[in-house]
Amino acid sequence: GRLLFELEDYVGAMDCFIAAVASHSDNYETKGRCYCNMGILCQKAGNCELAYQMYVKSHDCFRQANDTIAVMYAKDDIAVALAKMHKKTECLKILDGIADSCNDNSVLAHTKIIRAILYRHLEQYDSALIYADEYLGYDPDETSALLIKAQSFSSTGVKDSAVYYAKQVIDD
Repeated sequence: GRLLFELEDYVGAMDCFIAAVASHSDNYETKGRCYCNMGILCQKAGNCELAYQMYVKSHDCFRQANDTIAVMYAKDDIAVALAKMHKKTECLKILDGIADSCNDNSVLAHTKIIRAILYRHLEQYDSALIYADEYLGYDPDETSALLIKAQSFSSTGVKDSAVYYAKQVIDD
């Protein structure tokens, strides 16, 4: 399924993930990864509601597998879907829960970029800039954060800064 996904055969990839879920009924880690990949495919197709549902299933599987780090990443995925659906309260509740219960820096870094995505979608560019900056503290070359900064500066009329960050994205 991942190979087909990389080859952009999304229908074939989805079929593989569905078959894997059906055939691995007792392997919650495998099912969780399959649901996560199905969520990514749904999100890629622009169906954030269905992606959200797949991420919830992924979360439930990882919880049953007792994989605490995968559970936190699944919560991140759920938060991304909520952010893209402009569901601020629900998204922030999940992100705050992650921040309160997780000590993995990689997971915590993801919460910063998700907050930046959320605020960019809500057109609250000052907040988007703050969280993009915080994420860049973890990964100074992350193009998603640089792009959010470029878009935010462009939307607030700070064209020189927008161009500066856009060029960094292009150079990466």
